[in-house]
Amino acid sequence: LTGLQVVSNDVGGQFILTSDRDEKIRVSHFPKSYVIHGYLLGHTAFISSMAALTVPAQLAGEDGESSSHKMRALCLTGSGDGTVRLWDYQLCKEVGMVPIVLKQDSENDEMNDVEEANDEDVAEFMEEVDEEENNSEGTAEGEVDVV
Repeated sequence: LTGLQVVSNDVGGQFILTSDRDEKIRVSHFPKSYVIHGYLLGHTAFISSMAALTVPAQLAGEDGESSSHKMRALCLTGSGDGTVRLWDYQLCKEVGMVPIVLKQDSENDEMNDVEEANDEDVAEFMEEVDEEENNSEGTAEGEVDVV
């Protein structure tokens, strides 16, 4: 088991997000975990990390007065396929993907870690996710290029 998160849904219930050595994340109802809400599919290798977060809907790219007090439930996953993906786990939909490349240090042949993102990087990423969703309405998977 790579990851386990118990999270709230938008109608007052709870979900369990689980990931393992395969490439999928299962979204189950809690406490009746045998009732599967759906899967987050898109990775092509093992899930190495997973985190759940809740952000204001407007920050997550939803417009309008009706969403001004809503929160959007998201899941961020990292995988052995070299990608980090952002999911809306209530809709079981991928909302963004960033390929991660580690650079090799020529002096000692070790792989250097990717720099940690700051608040400005996260805000820029969310804006690009919003733009991509608006440009690709009707598609189930969006790809975002972040430099």
